Amino acid sequence: MTSHTVVIQRSATGSHSSNSLVVDAVNGLYSIPGVLNVEVVKEADSQVTLAYEWDGGPQFEQTDEYLAFHHVQRDWSK
Repeated sequence: MTSHTVVIQRSATGSHSSNSLVVDAVNGLYSIPGVLNVEVVKEADSQVTLAYEWDGGPQFEQTDEYLAFHHVQRDWSK
């Protein structure tokens, strides 16, 4: 297992959830096969930083699709 962090923000397109950003970000990350032990590192109005452990394959290429289902996306500027 390897440890990682990711910065998540609301999706710029599509509908928005009635859940908080933190709830959607955590649910989105947990929906990805191989993600374990998600923890909130930092929370702000427009983004949340999450730490997680990866127990999946060497590369998972559908992260954006899984997050989009939960109305969030990675913040690529971080």
